[in-house]
Amino acid sequence: MKEDVLPEGWEIKRFEGVIDIQGGSQPPKSEFIYEEQENYIRLLQIRDFGEKPVPTFVPKNRVSKFCQETDILIARYGASLGRIVTGLSGAYNVALAKTIYDKSVLNDRFVFYLLQTPIFQKPLSMISRSAQNGFAKQDIADIKIPLPPLPEQQYLSQKLTALLDEVAQTKQRLEAIPAQLKQFRQSVLADAVSGRLMEIAPRMTKMSDIAKFQNGFAFNSEDFSKSGEWQVFRLGNIRDGFLFYENKPVFISEKLAKTQEKFIPKVGDSLISMTGTRFKQDLNKIMALLV
Repeated sequence: MKEDVLPEGWEIKRFEGVIDIQGGSQPPKSEFIYEEQENYIRLLQIRDFGEKPVPTFVPKNRVSKFCQETDILIARYGASLGRIVTGLSGAYNVALAKTIYDKSVLNDRFVFYLLQTPIFQKPLSMISRSAQNGFAKQDIADIKIPLPPLPEQQYLSQKLTALLDEVAQTKQRLEAIPAQLKQFRQSVLADAVSGRLMEIAPRMTKMSDIAKFQNGFAFNSEDFSKSGEWQVFRLGNIRDGFLFYENKPVFISEKLAKTQEKFIPKVGDSLISMTGTRFKQDLNKIMALLV
């Protein structure tokens, strides 16, 4: 990273010149408890910053390293090495390191975002390949980081926070689309078969008066092969509205297929799954052979 390509007012600084780190501490596990008590303090571990935290408490007089909610911590070991976390207060264990810096020089959110970029993460990953026990202060001392003036740090952090919020909201909306489409499709199908899509009220009739039913044939699995021209449709091949040919396909010989012609579906036929796994929602799935 060259200083002459940075915006005016920005500087290149060595990591240790602006940020110090302080490793955590912890007593033996025999002193851990899992309910808050007087004279105990929460011992923060990397898992506490995930979806399934396990609050752990230790005697206050048995730990010496503490953090506030605004402090930024770095995971030092294992698969989580380099993960940047914040938002909790308490004591922190040896797998975490607290960042310490002059807040008149560095903005908290700017540091939080900066440490997640390749500027810090890439050299850290190189260190982790050779240091199985994590990293030490001297390992990251020479990492070069760009340092804008404090007002620009604040501005950039606010813009980035807003953008990431938009990304999270968009992701949430996208994840909801499949369920919404399925609900819409089921609603349209229900309206169609109940006549609500027609101007003229439908005449109710029995299925047996307008359709014939033919149960499937229990082919012997010994007759199955992994390739061929005559595929046997099984429960796993039926999805809600279409055939999933690629799901564990099996085939039978043409000779065998010709002996069971009444089980060969025709264009326009509908296939309905007659059995399924309880709670798995694969019972009574329907697909029509439209083409």
